[in-house]
Amino acid sequence: MIAPIINTEYSSLPLFSIITPAYNSGDTIQNCIESVSNQSLGRHLYEHIIIYRESRDDTRSIVETYESLYDLKVFLGQENGWVNACNEGIIRASGEYVILLMSDDALSFNVLERVADIISSARVDIISGDVLWRRNDLFVLLKSSSPSEILKGMHINHPGLFVRRKLYLDIGLYDTSLPFSADWEFLVRAYKHSIKWTSSNLVHVTFSYGGQSISSMKQFLNDNEKIRLRHGLKKTILFKAILQKVFLSLFPSQFPALIFYVYALKASFGAHNE
Repeated sequence: MIAPIINTEYSSLPLFSIITPAYNSGDTIQNCIESVSNQSLGRHLYEHIIIYRESRDDTRSIVETYESLYDLKVFLGQENGWVNACNEGIIRASGEYVILLMSDDALSFNVLERVADIISSARVDIISGDVLWRRNDLFVLLKSSSPSEILKGMHINHPGLFVRRKLYLDIGLYDTSLPFSADWEFLVRAYKHSIKWTSSNLVHVTFSYGGQSISSMKQFLNDNEKIRLRHGLKKTILFKAILQKVFLSLFPSQFPALIFYVYALKASFGAHNE
């Protein structure tokens, strides 16, 4: 059961709440924090909430160093996993719009100010954008697809997505039983809710693509299958999942890199929809 407990006061600032789960993020969390603090938008118009878990590295000390300097809102997470951390952050958020920013990602410069201009024209529920996808020293620009593509698979760039906080109250938080695909499942629910959606045509974040373990990739595919069955999505997604599982079984160690290079090839030809 997904039970949001969210502050419903929307008359107060800030406009944006950036939520960052942090765990064993000592190598990247500083860059993440600075990408938020260096935004051109007035500091009173956004807050940065960090939900951290006790780590094996210096994540906590780095966060504490910047906590007062950048007026961070830091909380110790009560549950494991990024999905729980995001939900906890959303519950604590006071901004009208929520952005989930992972600890190894970075907001694009000026993106808050430019999205604020879009919001001033129309209070939509979701604002999607492009993502600069990074793997080591390689970068791929992923364009955001049409919302209708959600029902065919995860085609909307969830990193850097601006979601109106009220939407979580209306349709619920992220499903913690889907630790690898909760973002897609939330967007399927959002699409079925007939929300107002627009694209900024801006690069919202630089997103780091890590090397997931084989067990993680298998869980990811299993979660996707659960979502397909739960929401009665098209058989084309089943066919896609079967192909992914075949590749995973044949090339287990190369599968994460293979996914990245497939997207790189598609981007080079300007084909962003499957």
